[in-house]
Amino acid sequence: MLLVVSTALALGALELMIRVLDLFAPARASFTERVLPAAGSEQAPATDKLLHPFRGWTTRKDAKVRRSHWHSGHRNLLGFVSTIDDYRDVEPGDFAIGIFGGSVASGIANLGADEIAGEVARAHPELAGRISILNLASGSYKQPQQLMVLSEMIVLGVDLDYVVNVDGLNAVALGGMDARAGHHPIFPSRPQLQALVDGARSTETEEYYLASAEIIRHRRAAARISSRAPSWLARSQLVRAFAGALVDRHEKRADELEAGLQAMLVEGKGSGVIAEIPDDCLGREEGCGDLIADLWVRSSLLMAAQASSIGAGYLHALQPNQYLPGSKPLSDEELRQAYAPGSAWMTSVQEGYPRLLARAAELRERGVDFLDLTHAFVEVEETLYVDTCCHTNPAGYGMLGERIGQEISARLSARAASR
Repeated sequence: MLLVVSTALALGALELMIRVLDLFAPARASFTERVLPAAGSEQAPATDKLLHPFRGWTTRKDAKVRRSHWHSGHRNLLGFVSTIDDYRDVEPGDFAIGIFGGSVASGIANLGADEIAGEVARAHPELAGRISILNLASGSYKQPQQLMVLSEMIVLGVDLDYVVNVDGLNAVALGGMDARAGHHPIFPSRPQLQALVDGARSTETEEYYLASAEIIRHRRAAARISSRAPSWLARSQLVRAFAGALVDRHEKRADELEAGLQAMLVEGKGSGVIAEIPDDCLGREEGCGDLIADLWVRSSLLMAAQASSIGAGYLHALQPNQYLPGSKPLSDEELRQAYAPGSAWMTSVQEGYPRLLARAAELRERGVDFLDLTHAFVEVEETLYVDTCCHTNPAGYGMLGERIGQEISARLSARAASR
């Protein structure tokens, strides 16, 4: 009896410490914030990705959005994370601003939307209350995927008043990775084309099927932990911390296996299921930096032309990154959790961004409104970056949204003054 009482008191004390001191917050968040699978979803597809003939891939409508620093809302009819289900239904009188790019752009569209709309409405009160921010960005997208998305939206009749393209990192990092592996960077990122390769390959090996089964096992184990805890027991922060740690363990292992599976599917040239374009720079350690910059410039020029064709404004913004020297005073927390010296991210940014910045002059000379956001955080000492890639917390996305909103406002004012 004494043992039972002592154990109960110890658990109660631990529960109190977790609540008061906010201990194990990431693990508890993994349990609390995880979007639970719907009833009967055990037979749901193992991936939320769908093949897309123009963009490379998209995602299923209402696919469960995994917790991240750039997601809010749900997947809409067009495959983007948004509270707007169908961009074709935006009110005709709304001022629609489309945000294109990768995951950072998606974060700005979702978590910096109020700041964009607020800045535009402040300078142009006639637009107040009718500004819609359309997220047309998706993780790992890079040029010419943004160009393809814009073309698709125009053909579908989505009414855009302003097109904002926020990119840079994926072009130099993912494009460079593919080029070094012998794949032309004009195509969508090879690792992200796993769904396409899965559907097209006809010679999957036993190793491939075993790895796929193991990934599904870990994903479903994580889902079961989240969904089967009794509601009364799930009120305990101790239980949430323990269950969340298990969820994270399964998700981390699934991610590791998935990365290995992707590498297996896309290794080397001539895999036989994805088109190839030859170029002398492919397969070299340099990673086709000049070719990537060429694609980046040409795609942006075409986006500007397409936006003009429908009477929309166009803004091209180069996203910030923590590996660009002098771009932000990194906090101790950022140095611990969001800075990996010698990483592929660092190498890609420090070698690729100078090329893009040099070519930005050409974009400006040819009439493209270009916004350099690489020093947007140069005076911000508090923690913004949350991972070793590029993503920020909501405060960071809000700052970027505010800066983009100011730039759009200035351009609208200049356009009105010239009439």
